[in-house]
Amino acid sequence: MKTVSTFITSFLVLFTTTAFASQGVVIEKSDKFTELSKGFKVSIRTGPTKNAKIYDFSTNKITVADEHGAPFQRYYLQLATADREWAKEVVTFDDKTNVIDLNALLFGQLIDTSKLKKLDSAHAFSFYNRLERILSEEYGSFEQVYNNGLVDYLTYMSIDAGFDNYIARTGIAGDKLTQALKEVKMPPLVEHQQLMTEFIKAVNQKDKTWLLAQQRPNSSQRDSGIYARGLNVLFEYFDSIGNPTKFNITRETEGRSFDLNSNKYFIIELLEHKGRREKIEMEFMFVDTYGGRFIAEYDITGVHFR
Repeated sequence: MKTVSTFITSFLVLFTTTAFASQGVVIEKSDKFTELSKGFKVSIRTGPTKNAKIYDFSTNKITVADEHGAPFQRYYLQLATADREWAKEVVTFDDKTNVIDLNALLFGQLIDTSKLKKLDSAHAFSFYNRLERILSEEYGSFEQVYNNGLVDYLTYMSIDAGFDNYIARTGIAGDKLTQALKEVKMPPLVEHQQLMTEFIKAVNQKDKTWLLAQQRPNSSQRDSGIYARGLNVLFEYFDSIGNPTKFNITRETEGRSFDLNSNKYFIIELLEHKGRREKIEMEFMFVDTYGGRFIAEYDITGVHFR
């Protein structure tokens, strides 16, 4: 992490997955998909990298271990015949039975997941269930091709036949979904200053439950361990400086994260503390994602974390 001033000793905390932890993601085939996929080898891949896990999907229902730590995520439905292979993206939701059917295939292909992340789980799932209504004029054409056979559908929805043809078939539907997503209204997010105030209050009260709930979804297990150990260090440090509660914001910067989620960076100066240092600063990085505002990182002056 970049250090803003040379006298700040970095204490990096990356927030983790506890807030959205799930036992597993349940995925099942619809009757129609089961019929159409006969003769195909079907599997679920958890990500695009070589290290992603692959689950055999020869049965009608499987449970995939939730490694993402997010309320919804993108998986890859892999389909193979003797001479061809396809991979279709599908969006799955925690705590739901995710049915593989035409709707799942269309939604996974046409929706931009980075934009979907502005919604929480309830709003995202409700939006998914509106797919047929949003695409009322286009849906019948997709359904007709799908009912003719899975190879026909996969070929029809492929970009291999040329970009212009692909846009002609899918462009209007994709634009309609994008516009409908923009129109979904979410409750206002908590103000950054209020969240920092509540964070410091929770540290002084040693309220681990609340602090864990503020962590950014989709962080790694390693970062989870760093955060859990770091909280105890932070509790002791705040005790040693008199448990200050007041602060001034000294810097505020807006940015964009790699996955298009809004983020904001703050430096604050703690006031009325009893520490040896005259100036004690904290740094916060906030990320707005999955319908909430989360703390991606924080630092504090004078703390070494190992």
